[in-house]
Amino acid sequence: YNGIGIDCGKSGLVVVDLDGAEAVAWWDKVESAHGLPSTWRARTRRGDGRHAFYRANSAKPVKNSTSKLHDGVDTRGAGGFVIAPPSANQGGSWSWMEGEPDWPNLPVAPDLVHERLNQVKGRPPEKPYSLHLYEEAQIREFVQDVPALAMRLMRAFWPGPLTIVMPSKGQGTV
Repeated sequence: YNGIGIDCGKSGLVVVDLDGAEAVAWWDKVESAHGLPSTWRARTRRGDGRHAFYRANSAKPVKNSTSKLHDGVDTRGAGGFVIAPPSANQGGSWSWMEGEPDWPNLPVAPDLVHERLNQVKGRPPEKPYSLHLYEEAQIREFVQDVPALAMRLMRAFWPGPLTIVMPSKGQGTV
């Protein structure tokens, strides 16, 4: 047996994990009704399950959930792992349905996933998100002007815990 595990958070991925034919049918309806982008999918070892792979939107983090979107529909994001093709174990094997993904060109995780998880959790849409960043390139993606003092602190204390609140390029703070 062999196996490939993907750390979704560190890989910048969100995976919608569809456990069984009913969950797959529900997600197909959601994709169609909301015009979601098609993406690469993997058939899971049970045969009737699927993993739909998306790039994470770092401004709208998705964490792991179990049956929050719908029965049998889980999400794997920050802190989550999925088994990927061509893995196999005594229960079966995983395979790509559309061939190996074009990883850099995966579509971004649909806003619908993020919005639905917030709704289920009772999180107000205006509540800001904490972004956990650990390198200068990430900071520059979200922050308009990085103060010199902030840069000195980051260089002195990273890697390690450091909290700095700065104005974002968009609305709110980072």
